[in-house]
Amino acid sequence: MRLLYIIFFYIIFSPFLTLAQEQQQKENDVIILGQAVYDTIFKTTERELLPFVQAQEMYIGDSRKVSYNVIQELEQSFVPIMTAPGGSAANMAYALGVLDAKVGFYSVSSTDAWGTEFVKSLTNVGVKDFTRSIENADQDDSKTISRVLVFITPTNAERTMFAYDGISTDFNKVEFDFSEVQNYKVAYIEGYIFSDLNKKFIFNFIKFAKSLGLKIAFSPSSTHLINSYRNDFIKIANQSDILFTRPAEISALFDGAESEHSLKKLAAKINTIVMTMGEEGAVIVQGAKRITIPPMIQDKKNIIDTTGAGDGFAAGFLYGYTHGYDIENSGKLGAYIAAAALKQLSARPSKEMIQKSMSEFLNSTKVQ
Repeated sequence: MRLLYIIFFYIIFSPFLTLAQEQQQKENDVIILGQAVYDTIFKTTERELLPFVQAQEMYIGDSRKVSYNVIQELEQSFVPIMTAPGGSAANMAYALGVLDAKVGFYSVSSTDAWGTEFVKSLTNVGVKDFTRSIENADQDDSKTISRVLVFITPTNAERTMFAYDGISTDFNKVEFDFSEVQNYKVAYIEGYIFSDLNKKFIFNFIKFAKSLGLKIAFSPSSTHLINSYRNDFIKIANQSDILFTRPAEISALFDGAESEHSLKKLAAKINTIVMTMGEEGAVIVQGAKRITIPPMIQDKKNIIDTTGAGDGFAAGFLYGYTHGYDIENSGKLGAYIAAAALKQLSARPSKEMIQKSMSEFLNSTKVQ
C-alpha cells in the first residue's frame, strides 16, 4: 500500500520538479528485487538423479519449484558436498559488489541462521541491504528463506535445480523503504520472485522505477515460470529496457515458437536483449545490431560447475552498462566474470577470481 502512495505522489507532483532535479546524475548503479536463497550442492550421476527429475516432470539441466516435502526427500537421498548463500539475483549482486559497483538489494529474509548468513554474504562485499526479515521463532526450516538444491552431473558439469520458495517470494509480508530507489540507474527484477502473491507488487515497482527514470532489466529465470506466467512475463518484458534470457526461455515466451523468430519479435520492442547460450557464449541484440560474445573458456575440461555462470555474465554486463561501456565490451566483461564462475564449485566465485577476471578484461580490451 505504501508503494502505491509513493507512485501516486510522483505521478501527481513530477511535472513540478525542476529541470535540475530531473537531470540530476544518479549516484548508484543497480537496485535489485531478488530472492533470499540458501543453496545446497550435490554431485551425482544422471542415472541416480533421473527418477527424481522424472517425478517432477523435469529433465537433467532443468530447474523447477517444488514443495518442501520434495526438498526433504532429496536431502535424505543424497549427501551434499557444500552449502552456501545463493539465488540468481543475489549471485549477480555479489559479483557486482566485488567489482565495486554501487548495488542495493531488496528481498524478504528470515531472522534464523539461513537468513542472517544470506544477508551477511552480500553486505560483506558492499551491497546495500534493503531486505526485511521475518522472525522464524520456531526455527522451522519450512518457514525460512528459499532453498535451492543444486545437483551437478558429469556431462558438461550440468546442474539441475529444485527450488523451494519458503517466505522469500511474498514481498507483501513486510514494508520496504523505497526512498533511495531514485538514486539508481537500473532496476533489476528476477523471474524467480514472481508469484500470484507478488504480481501486483512487481508491476507497481516497475511503474514506480520507470517514473523515476530507471532502466528496467528483467530475467524470466526459467521456462517453467514462463509457462506458468507467460502473459505476465511478456508484459514485463515489453516494459523492460534490458532482457536477460536464454534460447529456451525466448521460445517459451512465444509458446514454443522457434527462438530466432521469437528473438526478432522481442527485439522490436526491447532496447537490449542479452541471450546467454552456455558453451556457445552469448548474443546481444540491440535494434539492428547483433553482437556475438565468445566464451572465455574454450576447453570443457576446465569447466568445474556451470552454476552461477549466467548470473556472472549479467553482473559483468550490468557493470559495463552502468559505467559507460559499449554493449560489446559490456558483454565481454560478462563473459570474463561468467568464466570465473565456471572455474570453481559454487555459484559465487571468490573475490580474488572476480578481481582477476576484471584485470584480465581490462588488460585485453580497449574500453569504450
